[in-house]
Amino acid sequence: RLALCSGSNRLIEAFGIKRESTSEEAKWGDDLHTAVASGVLPDNEHDAELVERCWDYRASVAAKHELKEFQYERRLEYSGGRWGFADMVGLNRQMAMGLIVDWKFYRNAIHRKTLWYQLADLALMLMSTEPWMQEVYAAAYNPISQEEYIECFHRKEAQVLEKIILHVLAESSGGPFELKPQYAVCRYCPALSRCPAVHTEVKRNLAPLLRKDFSQAT
Repeated sequence: RLALCSGSNRLIEAFGIKRESTSEEAKWGDDLHTAVASGVLPDNEHDAELVERCWDYRASVAAKHELKEFQYERRLEYSGGRWGFADMVGLNRQMAMGLIVDWKFYRNAIHRKTLWYQLADLALMLMSTEPWMQEVYAAAYNPISQEEYIECFHRKEAQVLEKIILHVLAESSGGPFELKPQYAVCRYCPALSRCPAVHTEVKRNLAPLLRKDFSQAT
């Protein structure tokens, strides 16, 4: 989100908006994340099927990349105090390789442009945490659409990737910024209802419809 709309973070801070989502959909997603990690199927048949799809995906990537170890809900850290959580980490020490999977329980399609930055940042954190690791596959998997988005990052690219991530973070925390309303950014932004750019877009798109309705009424 920050990469596509640097101003979103500034609005969240300016209005003191809580970042934690308390929506029913967010809680549902959290419960499914827990089920995937714990190995316990939910009672709901539909939810159980989604969890099983995640397990099937785990099995397929484990076989493909010859992963020997798995960790869930792993906290990853990078220099400067930056940190994040990986839903699943798979390790292959013999090949100096790791794999990160982020489960996406979206009812909409995966947005690759947005996710690239998240996956790159997680890969950097994993390489920082595991100095022996030379290559990281970072994937987002949506069991609802059964859609996968995966990228490969190498340690030799780490400095370039870090510059990109730091640039995005700097834009979101100081200096000039832009508000760029778009579906991939706005759908989960806590500042959506307070965003002046969104209000402008709504008015701009509603105005022709309202003029048409009023003209028909007269």
